[in-house]
Amino acid sequence: MLKNTKPYMMNKLFQHIGLFSFGIYFIFAFVFYQERTLFLDNPFQVFLMIVEGDIAVNAHRWPAVIIRVIPYLLIQLGAPLKIVLLSFSLSYWLFHFVVFNIIRYRLKEQALGLLQVATVTLPIVHSFFWCNSEQNLAISLLVLILALFKQRKLVWTGVMCFVLIWLHPLMFLPFGFVMSFYAVDAFLKKEGHFGLKTPVLFGLSFLVMYILKSVYIKNWYDNIKAIKFQHNLSTYDLNMAGVLKAFILENYFLFPAMVIGALCLLLYKGSFLKAGLWSVFVLAYLVILNISNSGETSYLFYDEVNYLILFFGAAFILKDFIKARSKVFKRCLFGGAATLVMINWVITAGFYSERISWYNSFVESNDRAILDFKDADQKMIIMPWASAYESLIISELKGKSSTALISKEVAKYSLDSSEKVFYGEFKTYDLQNVNRRYFSLDVSEYYLR
Repeated sequence: MLKNTKPYMMNKLFQHIGLFSFGIYFIFAFVFYQERTLFLDNPFQVFLMIVEGDIAVNAHRWPAVIIRVIPYLLIQLGAPLKIVLLSFSLSYWLFHFVVFNIIRYRLKEQALGLLQVATVTLPIVHSFFWCNSEQNLAISLLVLILALFKQRKLVWTGVMCFVLIWLHPLMFLPFGFVMSFYAVDAFLKKEGHFGLKTPVLFGLSFLVMYILKSVYIKNWYDNIKAIKFQHNLSTYDLNMAGVLKAFILENYFLFPAMVIGALCLLLYKGSFLKAGLWSVFVLAYLVILNISNSGETSYLFYDEVNYLILFFGAAFILKDFIKARSKVFKRCLFGGAATLVMINWVITAGFYSERISWYNSFVESNDRAILDFKDADQKMIIMPWASAYESLIISELKGKSSTALISKEVAKYSLDSSEKVFYGEFKTYDLQNVNRRYFSLDVSEYYLR
């Protein structure tokens, strides 16, 4: 009886490997909650919830509001700032965890559940800490949509497609790829996912929704992106070899490895039509990214969320091959993947912890300083627009509220009568209206440093 205990436990563990994976994810989201919530967008959102008293909807991406509901409610209850930040970090985890449970245990789609787990953990390194990207959330929702589609729950598939298009507009690309993949599969087998018509219908419907939204429901962020894309396109000189070289040599190795691995598998199986579809999708997407980012500063966390779409596509192609492997192979694969993820997160956390320490030291001796970005430590600041909110929250956690503003446009800030205001990048606040339950800022004048 005792001899069978270990194999039984191992079988149970790997039967519920997704839950075990999310357990690891939870521990890291808990331990590194400050590193995840004191970087760029998240401290800005916390500031807005505290000072303006509501949840901001950025660029019409209203489904992402669900992540901020718990921290917002805690703020309304007057919970300590550390608890608010912790709840914010764990809310991202909770979103992915709930989606996983629906896929794996409600819809009983084990392979798609593991696809979702892999996509929101394995390729995530810097974007584990820059966790606010709607694209990360949208990938989870996309896998849920595929599970609903596979279960022939067409009404729910349509509803979730509507939500998805509002969560992140770029999702029409991977969704279109998967529907095309299903259609090709049905064409080759003369059977499959409801035949040829259903995936084509859903793919075209999603494309129409995307076009209508882009044309008739515009927002400032998408407008800026569209203008930049059109400007870059007008001067763009395609160099496919350069695009591929940059993708293979200048990014996290997992992205090109997965893309090439998926292509090799399709060629090995003789699925040349699918291999062609995958190649066209990858090349087209890489060119779109290259045009969008032409002449702009590249950030690792931006690149990761952009290439997440390619990882998803590759993992979608590879999942059935992996599912058919032996238990030993799958256990070794999981062990290697889990080890890689944990090493990446532990090592990368060092930078974000160092950044918090740097801000603590900087703002302690530079309260109400206004500093030109070109004269600041750009490696630590990354993007200056968030500096006022980051420095305020980080200093408050240490015990005394202070703030420093680092900007590319120092001249637009007046020093006259500045002792009664709080300068943010996008708005000036009366100091009396900055919630003193959370931020005990003293009256003090801004000065140029």
